[in-house]
Amino acid sequence: MRKPFLRKHPTVSRHFVELKLLSIGGNRLTGTIPVALANLTKLEWFSIGQSQIQGHIPPELGSLTHLMVFNMQMNNLTGTLPESLFNLSALWDLSFTTNQLTGHLPKDACRFLPNLEQLYMGAKNFDGPHPTSLSNATRLQVLTAERNKFSGPTSLELGSLSQLTYLNLGKNMLTNVPGNLELSILTSFTRCRMLEEVYLSKNLLSGILPTSVGNLTTTLSKFDLSSNQIEGTIPLALANLTKLIALGLSSNKIKGHLPPNIGQMHTLQVLFLYDNALEGPIPLSVYQLVR
Repeated sequence: MRKPFLRKHPTVSRHFVELKLLSIGGNRLTGTIPVALANLTKLEWFSIGQSQIQGHIPPELGSLTHLMVFNMQMNNLTGTLPESLFNLSALWDLSFTTNQLTGHLPKDACRFLPNLEQLYMGAKNFDGPHPTSLSNATRLQVLTAERNKFSGPTSLELGSLSQLTYLNLGKNMLTNVPGNLELSILTSFTRCRMLEEVYLSKNLLSGILPTSVGNLTTTLSKFDLSSNQIEGTIPLALANLTKLIALGLSSNKIKGHLPPNIGQMHTLQVLFLYDNALEGPIPLSVYQLVR
């Protein structure tokens, strides 16, 4: 039998005024998130992920000023995200991935989240621009926004996230900065010295690969730019990324020859270059990729 979540009656939360941690995810809970939850003023951790919760997220939850973890992922939540959630300055983990949420993100998203380290907002129907204010979350380590409908130029301000290790913006409609011949977001990422995985596939990114791509951090292990509109040739400097395990450049408009020094990427295990306009012989150095 499916279990209803909390009742909406305010007396439910009056009995738990000292509650700091409420983790009830991974069940078959149904119903909606009650407004009365906002009465748990000492709550620090709230997780209802992987359940069957429906309805809107009450904006009143923005009054839970001690909240550090808010996990709503993998439910059936609908509507837009309340702007009040982005005023919870104690948050370090915010996850609402895989729901049915829609609309724009607030333009000031993350401007008042100085402690945020992980933000999961993939697999929904968010649209509009990707807010530049995300760069205000200077402690951010993980940012996922894949499988949405974000559009417009990719924010160069993401390059200021010096703690960022994982970025997934794949399957959106993001573009290059207008008027830039080079794919400028890659130059911006050279300031992120802790990056390990970057996924930008299936967008509308155009321009040529800049030589600065060779200045990306050597901690980078997975880098996917597949299914975009990238043109030009593959720069020799790409071979500087000697710790790459997987590189995806397939389904673009890349032309010219494969770099003769590609064999320097000794740790490379996965290389996708299909559906481009490459020509010429396969460099002998490719056969040095023995892993």
